[in-house]
Parts: sequence; C-alpha cells; structure tokens
Amino acid sequence: NPIEIYTTPGVPPNSFIGSCTDLVRHQNKIYAAGIDDTVYMSNGIQEGSDVGFVPDFPNYKLTLPGDPGKITAIESNLDHFIIFTSQNGFYVTGSGPSIVGQGSFSPPRLFASDQGAKSGSAHTDSPLGVFYQSDRGIYLIGRDMSVSYIGAAVEDTVGAKTAVNMLRHDDDNTVRIMLQAAAPGSSGTDVYCIYNYYFKQWSIFEVQYQSSAHQLDEIYDGTSFQRLTADGKQFKQSTSVYQDHNTAGSSLVNYSMQLDTGYISPTGLMKKDRIYRYMVLGKYLAAHGLEVEVFNDYDTADPTQTNSVNLTSAPTGLYLYRCHVAKQKSRGIQLSLVVSGSTAGANIEGFALEVGMRPDKTSFKTIESRTL
Repeated sequence: NPIEIYTTPGVPPNSFIGSCTDLVRHQNKIYAAGIDDTVYMSNGIQEGSDVGFVPDFPNYKLTLPGDPGKITAIESNLDHFIIFTSQNGFYVTGSGPSIVGQGSFSPPRLFASDQGAKSGSAHTDSPLGVFYQSDRGIYLIGRDMSVSYIGAAVEDTVGAKTAVNMLRHDDDNTVRIMLQAAAPGSSGTDVYCIYNYYFKQWSIFEVQYQSSAHQLDEIYDGTSFQRLTADGKQFKQSTSVYQDHNTAGSSLVNYSMQLDTGYISPTGLMKKDRIYRYMVLGKYLAAHGLEVEVFNDYDTADPTQTNSVNLTSAPTGLYLYRCHVAKQKSRGIQLSLVVSGSTAGANIEGFALEVGMRPDKTSFKTIESRTL
C-alpha cells in the first residue's frame, strides 16, 4: 500500500501536476497552466523549501468550463490573477486556499471579450499593468483591468510575428519585446520592439542572423542583456560599441539610429502651409554623421531633399542645425533623421519648424458702401 511520508497533519499532501505551458508568481505563490486546461496553485513560497503543488484538492485548481478556447497564458496584475484563452481574458481575485486548504478564489470573471492571448506569445507585468499579445497586436491591461491597444505605432512591424519574449527593464523604463517570424529562414533579420512606459514611445531595432540562428529568448543578468539564438549561442549586448556582424558574418557593420516624425500639418489635416526651414537640436557625444530626409504631401516613397553633415568633433556652442526647405508649400511635412557611426553619436532633443500660415477669412470684410 502507498505510504505518505514527510507530511504535516492537517496539511494537504503535495503531488505531481504534469507538464505545464506557463508559469507565474502571484501573491507569493506559483501558478502553473497545465496542458489539461487547468491552472494549478502551489502552497506559499518559503525560503529554503521547495514549491509544492496540491492538484488533488479542488480549492487549489482553477478552470474555465464555459470557454471553449485553450488556456494560452496566465499573469499577475496586483490583486488580480489573469487567465487568457485563445479567445478571451478572465480574472479572479482572492488569495486562494491557505496551507491547510481553507479558502477559495472568486469565480472567474470575463473582462476581455474576443481579446485573448496569442498562442505561444510572451507577456509581462510592468508598473502600468500587463503587456500581452493578441492576434491583433500588443495590448496593455491597466491596474484597473481596463484593456487598451498600445501597439498601433508598431503594428506593421509586429504583423504576424510572435512575441517570443517580453522583458521588463525598470532601469530605463522599458519593456523589450522580442519578435520571431512564423517560419524563420536560413538568414534574415530579428526584430525588437521596445516600449518606454515613461514617455509612452516605441523604438525598433534589428539584428541580422545567419544559418537559421534566429533569436529565441533574452534575460537581463543585472548588468547586461543576454540573448539566446537557435544555434545554442549566447550573446551579450554591449553598451559602448554600436556594431554587429553583417548578414554573411564576414565583417562588422555600424548600427544607425533613425528617428521619423509623423506627418506635420500645422493648420490642420490636408491644409496647405508654407514651411520655410527646419531645425535640429541635440547634444554631441562622439564622431558621427547626421542626415535628414524631407518628405512632403504624405508621399513616403522618395524624399524631396536630403541634407547631411559629418561631425568629427563637438560643434562650437549649441548642437543646433537648420536647413531651408526646398518645397515650401505642401499639405504636410515629415522628417527622417539618421545618426550613423560606430559609437553613441548624439542625443537628439527635438525638431522645430519655421512656418507661414494664411489667416482664416473674417467677418470684418465688407463692401465699400458699408465702410465708415
């Protein structure tokens, strides 16, 4: 007969929960999403002790009997524990059973209808709430459990790619989202989308890979980002050298920083203005090239002008450059700025435009006979 050992009287015994598809810490307990569409809760985490699950007691399990979709992700959002299926999002509250099995959760409550988590995608908690990926893009669940779409600025970049890793990095207020194509080729480009949750701005950078060595995962070890690729190699991100191997792996190439404004129409959408000059304000850091392309009238195919300067030393006085706009009269203008070099070239503070506007018609204009 089976004999229970290492048990405490009155405490439910630990047991095996089988394979799991997701794992998260919530309120000092570990939650695991099983392959049987059940979420299992551990006993409380205690220093020096292993985590134990109690799958034989109903109070330690969560199920969604009314949802036909598979559980695709679980996450913690302060007092709310979130369960995603491929179709919907649910949450429960409460701390669950105590170490002796007393207590329970609230019933699962639907809060994100038709906004489930994409199968195989990553997710993370942040000071703003939970970042996750649905089939429609990147979403944020606020601390109040509101759901907002924040991926509009990068939706073309994300496309059908899967977020295989999301890494919260509070040192620079960012969430780093590692994307992977559905079928990575023998060579290509890996993509990161990085969201700064302080400025609420996106940035994108790309890494070339060869021989199917596409990216799989990333961690932060307290000092550096460590990136794992499909060929079993681990790469450490440098904070001082802005270079990497080219596609063939035969030489080093520089990374450039590109900043694109949206189309700017000072007096309103599709109205014509005269934009005489633009100015760039920044801070010099090291030798670099500065190039600005100008686009007009919502046509992004070809720039109407390109201006550049190479800086081998810090400029006298302010890092301030201006340029006359060749096509002054237009319905909108877009600036695309590139800082190139092998080191950190410059911090760009902002742009300014010198604009001439035609005033709107007023009611003060009338015929001569009505002039005093």
